[in-house]
Amino acid sequence: MPMQNKKRMNIYKSLIYVLVLSVIAAMLVTLFCGCTKKCNAISEYRIEAKYDPESRTLKGNMTLNYINRSAGSLSELMLLLPPNAFLTSDTAPFTQNDMDKAYPGGFSRGEITVENVRVNGKNVEVRYCENRQRMLIALPFSLKPSGRMTVTLEFDSIIPQANGRYGAWDGRVNLGNWYPTAAVYKDGGWIYTDYTSIGDPFFTENSNYDITLTLPSRYEAAASAPGEKTEAGSEASWHFYGDSMRDFALVLYDSCKKISKTEGDVTVNCYYTDSDDAADAAIKCACDAIRLFGDLFGKYPYKELSIAQTNFFIGGMEYSGLVMIDDSYFISGNVHPLENVTVHETAHQWWYGGAGNDQINEAWIDEGLATYCTMLYYEKYKEPDDFRMYYKYYITNGYRFSRERAEEGGNYSPVMNRPLSEFENAVVYNMLCYEKSAMMFQTIRELIGDDAFFSSLGKLYEEAAGGTVTAEKVKSVFARETTKPIAEVIDGWLAGNVYLP
Repeated sequence: MPMQNKKRMNIYKSLIYVLVLSVIAAMLVTLFCGCTKKCNAISEYRIEAKYDPESRTLKGNMTLNYINRSAGSLSELMLLLPPNAFLTSDTAPFTQNDMDKAYPGGFSRGEITVENVRVNGKNVEVRYCENRQRMLIALPFSLKPSGRMTVTLEFDSIIPQANGRYGAWDGRVNLGNWYPTAAVYKDGGWIYTDYTSIGDPFFTENSNYDITLTLPSRYEAAASAPGEKTEAGSEASWHFYGDSMRDFALVLYDSCKKISKTEGDVTVNCYYTDSDDAADAAIKCACDAIRLFGDLFGKYPYKELSIAQTNFFIGGMEYSGLVMIDDSYFISGNVHPLENVTVHETAHQWWYGGAGNDQINEAWIDEGLATYCTMLYYEKYKEPDDFRMYYKYYITNGYRFSRERAEEGGNYSPVMNRPLSEFENAVVYNMLCYEKSAMMFQTIRELIGDDAFFSSLGKLYEEAAGGTVTAEKVKSVFARETTKPIAEVIDGWLAGNVYLP
C-alpha cells in the first residue's frame, strides 16, 4: 500500500476512535446525569412508610436527593410540614363555618414530627418556624446552583379524623401534602405560606418519587402513579414510582370498587364506593378531557390519572396524576356537577401538574386556565346552548353574584394578582382566581382570534412543561402571536379591570 494511503487510513482510524469515545461519553452522561431533559436535574423523594389504621399513624423514613435549581447558593434548606396545620382548631385550614363539615366527629388532632435529620450522612441542626409548619435545616456547606445533596430523616404522623386533603374518615384516608416537602427558593428567599382555608397554599418543583407504603392487605390504594402490590399475610407492600411530578398523593380505602379505561396511552382509573353510573360518567368525561386537552396543549404528562371518590366536602382537589372528588358528586343522576368538577381537576394535570405555577402568589394562572378549559370541554362536546349557558351561569353570572356579595361586605379589592394572604375571604378568591381569570382568557381569545389564542396556549405549555408559568411568561407568549397590546390588556385585568362580553 502506498505511504499516502497508509497515512490516510491512520487518519480514518483516529477519527473513528474519537467518534466511538464521544458516543461512549455521551452514553455515560445520559446514564449518570439523567435519562431525558425532563427528568435531568430534578430532586427525588424516596419514602418508606407504614400506616396503622387503628392508631391512624403513619411512620416512615425519607431520603431526599435534593438539587439546588435556584440561581443562588444555599446555606439552609426549608422543609414544609403541612400536617402540623392540624395541631389545633385555631390553625386547622378550615373556616369556622366549615368546622362541622371538616370534623364530623368533632375536632381531631393531626401532626407530623421529624427526627434524625442528616445531610450527606452527617447530623445537622434544625429549627422549627412558627406553628411548626416549616423547618429549617442548617447545611454544613454552601450548596451552589445545580449542587446536589442527600437529606435523610425519620417522620411520625398522626392522621386527623377529618374530611379534607389530609384526614381519615369513614374507611378512607386522604393523604395530600403528607410528607416533608422542600420549599422553592427564588430571588433570595423561600416561597411559603401557612396552610390556610383559602386556595391551594402550596408551591413545589417537579421531582421524582419512589414510594413504598405498607398497609393492611385488605386496603386499596389510589395514587399519583402506578403501583405494584405484594401481599405477605395480613399486610401488603405497595411500591409506586412517579417521574417528574409536582407532588405525590394517595387515597387509601378499607373497601372500594375500581374501574379503568384507556385513552391513548393513558390509563384512567376511578376508585369509588357508591354509584356505578356515576363512576362510568366520571371516567368517560375524564377520557374526553384528556383527548381534548392533549390535542390543544400537548401530551398528558403522566402514565395514569386516578379519580378518587372520597370525603372532601370542599368539592375537588388536584394532585399530580390523582384527583379527589367528594362523595356528594357520586350520586346516581347527578352527572352534570360531577362532569364539571372532573373536567376541571383533569385540566389541572396540564395547568398545575405539567406546567406549574406559584399557587401562593399567582393562583389565578392554574385556576383560571382550568376553569376556562372546562368551558372548552363544553364547547367541544356539548350543544352551543350548553356552552353559552356554562359561560353565562358558571362564569359571568357567578362572577357578578360573588362581586355583589363582596362589595356588600366592604373592604373588597378587585386585584387578581396578589398573594393568598391578601384575599379577603374564599368568596373573593374564587371570584377572582376562577371566574374573573376565565373571563380574561375569553376576552383575550376574542381580541386576538382562535388561531393565535390556541397557538399561544400550546406554546405556553410546551415551554413551561416541567417548570413554572408566571404572569410575565403568560404575557410574553401571547405577545409573540399578536401585534395588539396584549400585555397591557392582561396587566389591566390583573390590576382590577374587567370586561364583560
